[in-house]
Amino acid sequence: MATYDPMMTDFDVIREIKKRKRPWWKGHHSPMICEHLAKSLLVRMEQAAHEDEQLREKGKMVIKKLLLLKEFVEALHKTYLHRELLENGLLRVIGLWIKPAGNCILAFSVIRKRLLGSLLAVAGIEVKHLKQCELPKILMKLRVHKNETRHNRRLANELVNRWVRMVYNIPTRVKREQPRQSDL
Repeated sequence: MATYDPMMTDFDVIREIKKRKRPWWKGHHSPMICEHLAKSLLVRMEQAAHEDEQLREKGKMVIKKLLLLKEFVEALHKTYLHRELLENGLLRVIGLWIKPAGNCILAFSVIRKRLLGSLLAVAGIEVKHLKQCELPKILMKLRVHKNETRHNRRLANELVNRWVRMVYNIPTRVKREQPRQSDL
């Protein structure tokens, strides 16, 4: 702990205190807080997906997912929530959000674009998470869907390729083999 220096301004003193203070997500109760945040967000997302599905069947405007999109993307940018989100079914819920409707109608392009882009930044996705959801199958369909945008196809293709490499233990960087003496 730093001692008080009479030459320090109030600003310097406060800055020193802030440097010593740990962020809340690194504290003792942080796993419980993160788990609660992740579960509540995923429950609301799942409810929004089901409500939009019911509204679509009734022929009404489907905006529940759009209203939650900004909050969800912001949560995906918080790396300290990634593990809890993944353990509580993040990929399953994203699959619900971007899955085409029964008559091959795609979800809003904005939703697909933002979720796929954010999903590229999520760290810690493991094979067990991929096996628990249908998201890889949905992305396989999206990357060849005739109404999908070029940008979203590229994002879906990048995610699928990344996950295939992870499942089959294919290195991401293939090294060129050195020529052998017998080849020369």
